[in-house]
Amino acid sequence: MSSYNQAWLQLIASHVDLSQPVNRLTSAQIKAVGKEPRLMTKFDSRSSRPTVLKDNGLFLLPETNGSYLLLREDGYCDLGSAASQDIEDYQAHFPIHFEALENSSSEMNNLDRLFLCGLIGEFVGTPALWATIRGRRFAPEFRYRVGELGEFCAKGIQYEVDQGYESADEIILFEAKGTTPSDFLIRQLFFPFKVFSQTCRKRIRSVFFNFDATHSVCSFFEYRFEDPRQYQSISRIAERHFRVRFPDPSLLTLDELFRQRRRESSQEAWEIPQADDFSKIMELPLKIAEGYDDSGLMATAFDFDARQSSYYRKACEQMGLVTSHLGRYILTEQGRDYIALPSEERTRFMMKMMLAQPIVEAAFDDALRHPNHLISLQNISARIEKESHLSGETVRRRAQSVRSWLRWLENALGELRLGGEVLKID
Repeated sequence: MSSYNQAWLQLIASHVDLSQPVNRLTSAQIKAVGKEPRLMTKFDSRSSRPTVLKDNGLFLLPETNGSYLLLREDGYCDLGSAASQDIEDYQAHFPIHFEALENSSSEMNNLDRLFLCGLIGEFVGTPALWATIRGRRFAPEFRYRVGELGEFCAKGIQYEVDQGYESADEIILFEAKGTTPSDFLIRQLFFPFKVFSQTCRKRIRSVFFNFDATHSVCSFFEYRFEDPRQYQSISRIAERHFRVRFPDPSLLTLDELFRQRRRESSQEAWEIPQADDFSKIMELPLKIAEGYDDSGLMATAFDFDARQSSYYRKACEQMGLVTSHLGRYILTEQGRDYIALPSEERTRFMMKMMLAQPIVEAAFDDALRHPNHLISLQNISARIEKESHLSGETVRRRAQSVRSWLRWLENALGELRLGGEVLKID
């Protein structure tokens, strides 16, 4: 069991009456079990909650700037994903070359690029937009209800808006994720909505945005609160999904990257992790540096469960960036060098690390010999089965991870052109 889950068990045992639907915790109580409240209270999805909260149907909301409500209710909203036929292709064009935005994958950076190329204006139906709101703020006092649990009062809490845009008659508030969650915490839209509805005369709109870096798909979901007093009155009123191509003149060609690939890694050559999203592999060392240094805490950072945390940690170990000791995730010397790089250099660094993995080299070799220059799941699986200790359905799952990495690379480079041939992924 992770130290994060152990700490929550201790908190529940000492301060919570599980027979009651409403309990309260303080920052001081959380600190007393040796944890930082900001890390212990970030549950942006159902699966990122500690086990004891999941088992008892509980979720957390801030009540003041130093206390929390622990409520037996469902505080999350299902998100869903785009069917392939619903994804629109979009070629981004910028009026100038924005060097400062190159190769960063943060939520705010994704929104900035989509705003500058006009896609956000297209989704909201208002091209005349101005970016006026961003970051953490303290909220004025407001009241609201959660299901049948009664009325609650938020006093001086902090809330965050990833980006807010303003037109002549509307304010559009965005919550953004660089992941593809299956659900999200309603508070992330509801609290900003309450604050701006209370303090502004313009119409308030709420949008949840996520970016699937593996497939370069941007998803926009607009929500409305049918009863502004009721936390759970959220309903979806619009959604659109775009596969976006961004121009990036700074990236090397695949041939150049192969010549410069890095061969350092810390595990056996044919150890192949089950980690589909390469952008999360890139981000995990940065999260460790921020203090998310075990499987439970990493799950809260990425909105997935502790098992997936271990998969992505193993992928970073394979890249030589991370090691673990007694359940703690630790940056290697190479990992510390990696996080110190500028963001654009980190992308090129990780491309070279990916290309040094034997399974990736083998996939390209097989594709160059294929009559249609195809990178196929079947051939990747055959290579893994031949060269590694893996067998059965595990082989296919790991092959799917490798294929996802190559799709990420294809999206980043525009195409996989190697030795004069354009390789395609099935």
